[in-house]
Amino acid sequence: MTTTMTLPDGFTAKALDAAASALDAVAAGLPFQVDDLIAGAMALEWMTTNTTQAAQTYDLLHRVRVLVNGRGFARTTEGRAEAGRLVSMVRALRAEH
Repeated sequence: MTTTMTLPDGFTAKALDAAASALDAVAAGLPFQVDDLIAGAMALEWMTTNTTQAAQTYDLLHRVRVLVNGRGFARTTEGRAEAGRLVSMVRALRAEH
């Protein structure tokens, strides 16, 4: 039996937009919605299984998960810099989908 994973229509785009907004907040040192980063991670995970560029998408997924799971890291200078780098990657993926 084969199972196909699907997401609601528009989920990926909305989740990537939310993740980009949260990453902007992290980069600026502002409070952020961790749920928005989690939704973005879910979209990236789905994209990893449904793309020809799985390695690149998986790397981005892993890096977003570090910010989700290490909220203390997100408050550091390094975490804010990482969020600044990730937001452009998330927006580039969003532009493709």
